[in-house]
Amino acid sequence: MSDMPMEIKERVKAVIPVSDDAYKFFLADALREPLIRKAIDFLDLPEGSCGLDAGCGIGDLTAMLAAKVGKKGHVTGIDLSSKHIKYANDILRDFDAGKRITLKCADVRNLPFQDNTFDWLWSSDCAGYPSESDPRSLLTGFKRVLKPGGLLAILGWSAQTLLPGYPRLEAALNSAAPYIAGVKQGKQFLNALAWFQDAGFENGKGHLFSGTIQAPLSEIKKEAVLAFFDMLWAGSSPGISREDWKVYRKISDPASTDFILDDPGYFGFYSYVMFTARKTT
Repeated sequence: MSDMPMEIKERVKAVIPVSDDAYKFFLADALREPLIRKAIDFLDLPEGSCGLDAGCGIGDLTAMLAAKVGKKGHVTGIDLSSKHIKYANDILRDFDAGKRITLKCADVRNLPFQDNTFDWLWSSDCAGYPSESDPRSLLTGFKRVLKPGGLLAILGWSAQTLLPGYPRLEAALNSAAPYIAGVKQGKQFLNALAWFQDAGFENGKGHLFSGTIQAPLSEIKKEAVLAFFDMLWAGSSPGISREDWKVYRKISDPASTDFILDDPGYFGFYSYVMFTARKTT
């Protein structure tokens, strides 16, 4: 667990109120940490390199990136939310990785950096997810701040089975989810390789990473999975039947005798796709 030390996790819980929406991001990160570590390890970031975490949130993943580039490396994290940046600064300020991190409140669509600044750029659940109105324009900005030959890596949720035994209900929730419903053809995250090509990147590739969730679940894991439910399906009710929504509310209610996460046979899984490419030299 050296990439995200237990001390940082404890600091997160001390800094962010449980009632704050940002706490749900921490729960999600804690649950999917093994998967994200695999993705970061796969990149094999050069020791001593300089990178950008575009959409850094509360900074816990930024710390994992900083651990990979070592004591001579540096990571800049940006997020549109000033509250998230404040939390990130409070969480990381006393840790070794935090000394190699600079955090800024900034928009990924309008990067406040000079051309050819970074060796690599990472973005998790931000670039292209939810779908960007103009993803190719976003990637043009990413390309501008990367050095020639620099690495671009964007990671995004791609699929899940989290309601075992309810495949039709889960399909209905997914189809009505705001991040899917109404997305125009070619603008969905899994179209990223075409975006890379249009933006002038080379050697674009997709890489699949999967994670599992299996009973028995601790209370913190149940809380984390419920945070996933909320992020995925909180806005799905207008697009599904009243009866389906009633069933979903029942099986996702910890006070219900039908609470799905109390099932001793519960098994769920999810997948992320990471797209990588290089800026032309």
